[in-house]
Amino acid sequence: DAPGERDGSDGQDGALNDHAASAGAATSVAMTLGLSKSLVSTDVGGDAATDLVVGEVATFALDLTLGEGTTPSVTVTDRLPAGLAFAPGSLTVAVVTGAASFTAPIADHDPTTGLLTLDLGDVVGAGTADSTPGAPDEIVLRLTYDAVVENVAANRTGTTLSNAAEVATGSAELGGTAATPVDLTVIEPNLSADKRVVSPAGAVDAGDLVTFEVVLTSDGAATAHDVVFADPLPAGLTAAGAPVAVDQTGTPRGTFAIDAAGAIAGSGFDLAPGETLTVTYQARVDESVAPGDVFDNVADATWTSKPGDDAGERGGDDGAGGAPNDYATSAGASATTAFNAGLTKTLVSTDLGDDAATDVVGGEILTWRLDLSLTEGTTPGVVVVDAPAPGLGFVDLTGVDAPAGSIVADPTVSVDPLTGAVTFDFGDVTVAGRDDADPGAPDERIVALTYRMRVLNTADAVDGASLGNAAELSTD
Repeated sequence: DAPGERDGSDGQDGALNDHAASAGAATSVAMTLGLSKSLVSTDVGGDAATDLVVGEVATFALDLTLGEGTTPSVTVTDRLPAGLAFAPGSLTVAVVTGAASFTAPIADHDPTTGLLTLDLGDVVGAGTADSTPGAPDEIVLRLTYDAVVENVAANRTGTTLSNAAEVATGSAELGGTAATPVDLTVIEPNLSADKRVVSPAGAVDAGDLVTFEVVLTSDGAATAHDVVFADPLPAGLTAAGAPVAVDQTGTPRGTFAIDAAGAIAGSGFDLAPGETLTVTYQARVDESVAPGDVFDNVADATWTSKPGDDAGERGGDDGAGGAPNDYATSAGASATTAFNAGLTKTLVSTDLGDDAATDVVGGEILTWRLDLSLTEGTTPGVVVVDAPAPGLGFVDLTGVDAPAGSIVADPTVSVDPLTGAVTFDFGDVTVAGRDDADPGAPDERIVALTYRMRVLNTADAVDGASLGNAAELSTD
């Protein structure tokens, strides 16, 4: 340190003491920000297919990529569309690449707008030596959460539920970025029903066995779960024998029986798209049926969008055409009882010679037989009127004969004092039924009525006079 020497105290390019020099190099901190969204799985089928049914739960993953160091005020938002709802309590956050610290986010979901906000605060990524110098390390956070396809009227087959997520930061340089949207498509199950009378081909009567067939066809885009079948029989039909239900391969499906109310009931099965179920059963026609009765027999089926008892599923409680639980269908078939009524009159005998000769004398007693041909079952208001010619008078009723098991009371007999017409009022007549040997050709059974008339000693009963009489049958 010599007096008068020049040094560098004035710095490089200084006024006098400029004996100084310097050199430098610049570095910059890498800036990384990325966000991607994916569908991880669903709870029906367990795969990542983007076709979902009502009530199905979709699990989404948001992969947030940041650089090492501190990224300030990180906020992820995901706007869920109407019809797709966040499942509370489903959010999880994990570091899948690198190491980082952050504020555990609380999912803030606004059900009105569908906006889901996840505030991570400042994210600090731990620095590590780069494996490749100049290529900055990245940290990846994975945010996973569930969303449910809601049971609302707007969610129908073909509805698209599109949602996109984005991330914002407190860094003016980084700003924010958005993920590519993930689109879900709503699909629905559907069943169609068809019902017919297999046999007999024509009208029926009491005692007949009627065979019904119901075919359920799964023609929707998804499986119809937990199908419930019900076929309540109308009055006049009683289930006979166990129902049989087989799928398109002939394999029995579900549990089918006659329930306590006498209806055909089935449950415990699903139908995938393209599958069918054929239910066959028989019912016997009751003896209480009347001629011309029509049996409108309707089968119903309901199903759900998900298996088991799920609060979010769509079902059939609102019935076909209802909203939104319209997973229901029905189909009907009719059978009609025959109406056949006929009357035949025969002279059985006379008390002179005890034969059926039609030549009679005054005072002779004639025994007549009327054969009422009635359809099996109950014929209401059966009345027979026999109007004899002048010269014949009613004596008495001698008998009524009906098939075993029939309900036929002796008729109330009245004689018109002016015309001599005899009225036999049976009221309702129940003729015992039997299964027809020839289905579709209803049996007619005979109720026989015998009574006596006398040839009166009047001017009307003279030699050569014709004493005709005719009978007529009527019903209500």
